[in-house]
Amino acid sequence: MTTTSPQDLKKALIAEGFEVFRILEGHVILADRVRENLILDSGVRVAPEPLAILAVFRVQQSDFPSEDESALFERARGLAACSREKGFSETTAVVAPVFDPADATRVLDTFYEVTMCRSAESFTDAVNWLKIALAFEKAPAE
Repeated sequence: MTTTSPQDLKKALIAEGFEVFRILEGHVILADRVRENLILDSGVRVAPEPLAILAVFRVQQSDFPSEDESALFERARGLAACSREKGFSETTAVVAPVFDPADATRVLDTFYEVTMCRSAESFTDAVNWLKIALAFEKAPAE
């Protein structure tokens, strides 16, 4: 299968049984069903051109309030080690503030995110890697 757009990729992934959360910045973001009536961003994305799997590993500042930025990124990279063992490589490390939906000037928390990426040779290859990526622990256990 050759995918040329995120919409085509979304349709193909749904046909394979994946649940899609949304399309953002050209990536198809897969959903994680927490309860029957609640789906969330799984932290796993697919880029259509070139075909690649991305996994976002995240640590929240509020979980480790006494740690500085470098320590929080190291925690996120520690979580990402499982993906590195599977051939993923780090593409970005970003600080992502979480704003109050009722007051866009108020920061509720801050996420420290490390994105890992692995290319896929074909759509079938991507499906196999997606199943693996969905199983990664992408945030510290509560």
